[in-house]
Amino acid sequence: MNFKELIERKEYDFLRNNINLKDKILFLCLGGSYAYGTNNSNSDIDIRGVAFNSFTDLIGITEFEQFIDKDTDTVIYSLNKFVDLASKGNPNIIEMLFCEKEHYLYVSPIGKILLENRDIFLSKKLKYTFAGYANAQLNRIENALVRDGKTLTEYEQKTYINRSLTNTYKSFIDRYQITEDAMKTYVDKTNTGYDLFIDLNLKHVRVGSLKEMNDQLNNVINDFSRSIGNKNHKKDDYHLNKHMMHLVRLFLTCIEALKTNSLHTYRKDDLDLLLKIKDGYFRDENGGIKDEFYQMIKELSLELDKAYNNTTLANNVDKNKVENLLKTIYLKLFNKDYIVGK
Repeated sequence: MNFKELIERKEYDFLRNNINLKDKILFLCLGGSYAYGTNNSNSDIDIRGVAFNSFTDLIGITEFEQFIDKDTDTVIYSLNKFVDLASKGNPNIIEMLFCEKEHYLYVSPIGKILLENRDIFLSKKLKYTFAGYANAQLNRIENALVRDGKTLTEYEQKTYINRSLTNTYKSFIDRYQITEDAMKTYVDKTNTGYDLFIDLNLKHVRVGSLKEMNDQLNNVINDFSRSIGNKNHKKDDYHLNKHMMHLVRLFLTCIEALKTNSLHTYRKDDLDLLLKIKDGYFRDENGGIKDEFYQMIKELSLELDKAYNNTTLANNVDKNKVENLLKTIYLKLFNKDYIVGK
């Protein structure tokens, strides 16, 4: 399929007519399965992009963060929001910067500057953002299995919940600047059965952050409880397999970034494995997940830790480099008549 011709169709006229997009797009690229190389005949075509903020946005008169067209699965981020999310290591945003050359459907001269400076958005922080997304996929997988009618003992239920709590906690480490040993959740016996417990070793944490963490942990417990009571909402095998595939893909992409200081959104060397997962290779005859898959996740997690400990990436993105990049881009854009409203 010629994707560059696709975006010239009438259903994509918003790219040329919308006030926040017209003449402001920096680049457009493929997203989702086509960007990863895991697409099939049923795959949707996702378009992603970036458009610069107008002068009135910058001085606070108007506001533009992103544009979404659900009919065409298109999302266009404002430059300011894109750079903010990229600086935080958001996986969906980072992947847009590292697509294959042929997967960029349009790149303006200013967009080229942004893409040429993509490496400044890579840091050790990626371990937590990519792993956080991966853990969210794992939570969806395990909750789906419970919805599909798997009978669990009380201890098994608490163990399932605790695994999700642990996954959620891992996302706290970078977000709230706490240490890896600051929190531990576990299952233990009580007088009436089993329950979940937590050990805390927190220092210099804002009270507001503590409430946010507590709310998120409680949401995990509540989501699991809703899954138990919602067995009619069956997760179909196709989507469950997709969650499993994306879980592995996120690990592999992050490991590559930490090892090589770069990454490939298109997973050329991993396609055989990813497509096997998508096709249900790691599901058993009862619809469950084979132990082999969980062992692979454990090994990938260990490999991620090793890559993190040995990477030469900086702990955080250099804010001065990011600010200088934005200054360079906007100084060039200010020469455009429409930027100053003429």
